[in-house]
Amino acid sequence: MKDENKRADMEAAREAPEELAEKRLEKTKAFLKCHGLEIVLGAGCVGLGIVCVRQRGVIEMKDKLIELQKIRIQELVSLCEEKDAWFKKLMSEALKLGSSFAGKCMVDRREMLAGR
Repeated sequence: MKDENKRADMEAAREAPEELAEKRLEKTKAFLKCHGLEIVLGAGCVGLGIVCVRQRGVIEMKDKLIELQKIRIQELVSLCEEKDAWFKKLMSEALKLGSSFAGKCMVDRREMLAGR
């Protein structure tokens, strides 16, 4: 096998540079004709891989943002629960003092909790 390659190289060295270039061009065309689809698909896979690597960074950044938003939501839920506790206490005290508005607020809250 090596001897055949050496003979081919020696014969190619004897040929004129124009003929050598022409043979290389023909070999390249033949190779592309036989393997063009594989080359195109391989290049496409490499391109998609590059895009995926870039998208992974974006996805990781968005995951961090989602985690921060989950934490903030929990904080807001906690604040709402605290606000509701204070509001219930305020309505109760206002009702004891005879406020009709406090009664309306209690009815509205009860309906809101019932899903109306």
